[in-house]
Amino acid sequence: MPPCRLAATGHPHGPSLYHLLEAPGKDTVVVRIEKGLATIG
Repeated sequence: MPPCRLAATGHPHGPSLYHLLEAPGKDTVVVRIEKGLATIG
């Protein structure tokens, strides 16, 4: 979960990941996670 949280929010710690993913919306979260995956290769 920490890598997903970091990719989606830019922070390694915080409130429930599920709530954090809901707030910005699916499209934004998907783009952020794809960028994170591209970064780590």
